[in-house]
Amino acid sequence: MIKIKKTKKIWYLNVVTFLAAFLLFQIELIISKCLLNKFGGTYAVWGAALVFFQATLFLGYLYSHLVLKKFNIYRYRYFHLFLLFLTLLALPYKHYSHLFYQINVFLVFNVFLQLLLSIGLVFFVLSTTSIVVQAFLAESELPEQSNPYALYGISNLGSFAGLLTYPLFFETYFNLDTQLNIWRIGYFFLLIFFIIAVKSIKLTNKKTQESQIIEPISFKEKVRWFSLSIAGVIMFLSVTNIVTYEITPMPLLWILPLCIYLISFVLTFKQKPWYPPWIYNKIHFTIALGVLFFCVTKQRNIPFMIALICHAVLLFVLCMFCQGELHKHKPSSKNLTKFYLIISLGGFIGSLFVSWIAPLISGSMVEYLVGLFIISIALAIDSGKKEIGAYRIRLIIYMIIFVLLWPNVFKEYNFIALIILITIFTLVYDVFKVKPVSICVSIFSLLCLSPLIDLLWSKGYPFYQYRNYYGIYSIYDYKGRRNLMNGTTTHGAQYLNKKNENIALTYYHKYSAIGKLMTSEDYSFKRIGIVGLGTGTQAIYGKEDQTIDYFELDKDMYEIANKYFTYLKNSKSKINHIFGDARISLQKIPDKYYDLLIIDAFSGDSVPVHLLTTEAITEYLRCTTDEGIVMLHISNKYITLTPVLFSNAEALNVYGCVNIPSRWKHRDFYPSEWFTLIKNKEQYEQLRSEFEWRNEEEAKITKNERTWSDSYSNIISIFKFGKMADQIKQFKIFYWDFNNLP
Repeated sequence: MIKIKKTKKIWYLNVVTFLAAFLLFQIELIISKCLLNKFGGTYAVWGAALVFFQATLFLGYLYSHLVLKKFNIYRYRYFHLFLLFLTLLALPYKHYSHLFYQINVFLVFNVFLQLLLSIGLVFFVLSTTSIVVQAFLAESELPEQSNPYALYGISNLGSFAGLLTYPLFFETYFNLDTQLNIWRIGYFFLLIFFIIAVKSIKLTNKKTQESQIIEPISFKEKVRWFSLSIAGVIMFLSVTNIVTYEITPMPLLWILPLCIYLISFVLTFKQKPWYPPWIYNKIHFTIALGVLFFCVTKQRNIPFMIALICHAVLLFVLCMFCQGELHKHKPSSKNLTKFYLIISLGGFIGSLFVSWIAPLISGSMVEYLVGLFIISIALAIDSGKKEIGAYRIRLIIYMIIFVLLWPNVFKEYNFIALIILITIFTLVYDVFKVKPVSICVSIFSLLCLSPLIDLLWSKGYPFYQYRNYYGIYSIYDYKGRRNLMNGTTTHGAQYLNKKNENIALTYYHKYSAIGKLMTSEDYSFKRIGIVGLGTGTQAIYGKEDQTIDYFELDKDMYEIANKYFTYLKNSKSKINHIFGDARISLQKIPDKYYDLLIIDAFSGDSVPVHLLTTEAITEYLRCTTDEGIVMLHISNKYITLTPVLFSNAEALNVYGCVNIPSRWKHRDFYPSEWFTLIKNKEQYEQLRSEFEWRNEEEAKITKNERTWSDSYSNIISIFKFGKMADQIKQFKIFYWDFNNLP
């Protein structure tokens, strides 16, 4: 009977561990949404937030290591309970977004300071709770004390649940105020269960704890932990970059790699770990396929859903290897805190490298190869064989030549060629398996040649490629026109022929909704505001008596538009450029200033939600005259924004209408969808009559039941899931016409 009671007590610790991780992820997402509305969508905001979260997590692990080493869990558990109480009292009991205020310091420091003041203490305490509970279990009299690391799996399960439920449930059904109230209730339960655990679970004798000897850890073992932890983080972040830059910038797609990363911890660190031998035995094949798909993805000859599935499977196996090896080589519970300190350091440095360093040192997704290289180092640590041999050196040289020549032979999707490519890669890396150092050398060689690989494998052979924190910009000339791409998204194009260079192309051609409006003789727009620069195509419609203000987030886009395209130079209008997040920049514009305000900041298939809320639209309407027009470019393959905008227009008591895009036979004229907001009813009727724009009844649109605001948005409700399914349904394994994607 006593044994049963002791076994049940482990659930107190399970609940505490799960809740702490769940609440940690939830508060990250909640506070990030508040930041978006107050500081805009610049990378500096996200970069500062990411560094804050990772730095606080590492400091939490460092703190846990030092205090548990100094005081041990017997004395510290009560102090941690005090910290949980202190955090409960320190929680703000009003909307987090009200806490943010602007001060005259650099944006990054401002964001960092606001995060520190608002959730610094709660984030720090929650980040230490998992380690404290594991140390608690290790020194307890419970039967499960022999494997405290199982709680780490539960912690990651809590993180996984927090991540997945936020966009699918909490963000969908509750506004920020309600989310925070639910979060506070969860925190209260965390506190209750921690008190119960402290009161009901007995520890081993205090003197016995203090007399136990901590075994030293070899430098080799520390390097192994560090390399495996940094590799896992780099792999999941680099795959996130690949699927959002190279495949498709679809909303919420970043969740998938992070979910895979977290679930790999859950499976390998649970009470009965799942780490099948084939993952370790076949890891060289996985690395080979990783290298292959790194190259193939650049050609964009495979539909995105198929490419996404392939990358997800490879990432799962690679993360399972990293986490499985970490679990296999974990130390005794006496070195538990040192183990977590080292892997948290690896996670911090890995995220810092991918988020801040890689975009500055390389024009391609070099971090993916870096991750594979570090995994190969972890493999080499296990092997005492450091020599490679002449045969393997020749194979490495042949493989490099093969990789460089292959895209010149097979420029389009070819199933047989792909099978041959996979076979060659797997055979070569099977030879490398015996001496893993040769895998390191091969990956390092490809890493050094990554700029050349990127140039040869990329579709269109860009003559200029530049990467910064906002993406990878590629410029290439094809069939008489110059194209600007950001990942897979076309940001504009221009004819190379001087005679035709002033013809607007892509989404802005003269037959598009925006082209018809700007060329109409019935409307005279003196002041025009355009959010989103691209190649500056819309400037070509400018007249001599007009002033055009461009609002652009990325300063490098201005350099690209001026150096490689001539739309801005050839415009007859006076052009001004305002850099920074548009929503914040517009706050400095006087009331009723613009006659026409164009919102064209929706990069590809991603959605900056903070530009679609009622608060944002109110700002747009404030900046336009009573007869002014607000137009939003909402072309998107996988989501439909019209229900959101019709709902918000009704809530703000303005008129909304949408054009129905037509497919043009002209290859340089893209179909585009535009939504128009108008204050004046007579002008609204005139525009609908003249341009055949439609209201919600005519367009057969059902408005959202709930308007989007800074406190509420629901991306899931506007997904076109059928389009995603069509990618798989229409895929022909032996032939795929990438130019006719659904």
